[in-house]
Amino acid sequence: MTTVVARDRRDDTASASIAALVPRAQREISAAGPGPVTDCLLTLLRGPLVRYCLARIDPGRAEDIAQETCAAVFEALPRYRPTRADRPFRAFVYGIAAHKVADFHRVHARSAAREQLVRDVPDTVADERLPEEVVLAAERRAELNQLLSGLSPAHRTLLVLCVAEERSSVEAARILGSTPQAVRVRKRRALAALRAHAARTTATPPRGLPADGGRGGTDRAVVPCRDRARLAVRR
Repeated sequence: MTTVVARDRRDDTASASIAALVPRAQREISAAGPGPVTDCLLTLLRGPLVRYCLARIDPGRAEDIAQETCAAVFEALPRYRPTRADRPFRAFVYGIAAHKVADFHRVHARSAAREQLVRDVPDTVADERLPEEVVLAAERRAELNQLLSGLSPAHRTLLVLCVAEERSSVEAARILGSTPQAVRVRKRRALAALRAHAARTTATPPRGLPADGGRGGTDRAVVPCRDRARLAVRR
């Protein structure tokens, strides 16, 4: 009990000292830059800030976060104005410390998630295709790239959305900022342009493309999975 009372008295004394030093430090900074008064104020704040951080984050980083908080307090000190008479300056300081601690936890969680993702990704991706299939896939990809290169960017984007990614006209319209009806019309035109370009280059049209652009049933173009992946290369 005696220890608690003594600690409360020390805290009250420190709070009174800090409150008295704040206006003096502000005047000192505005007159000639930081000096002994400012240093004394930050020294009084550092101990409580380290204890505050130790209770909330990894002990190995507590002092660093406390130091960052002191730097932020120093930057904000010239602009500080008490919002309420009953709200001490230390409450303002602890508010800054709370933001620093929250930032630390946010960055730590993001880093942990990234490390977990890296651990979950296999070092190599197994490819069970035969060598002949790999060669044919490369040839097919080159053919599709050649076909798509002859289309306008608008037609190319639309075919990637509706064919390669199998998006509906409603989804494509939302992405393109258009209407489903307009997307269906543009998709039919894009498919017609693709076939015309294939005819001019004596290339074989991609297998699975609907003859009418998707009318008379679903508005999704049915394309083999490997062709959808190759078509997406041109997006």
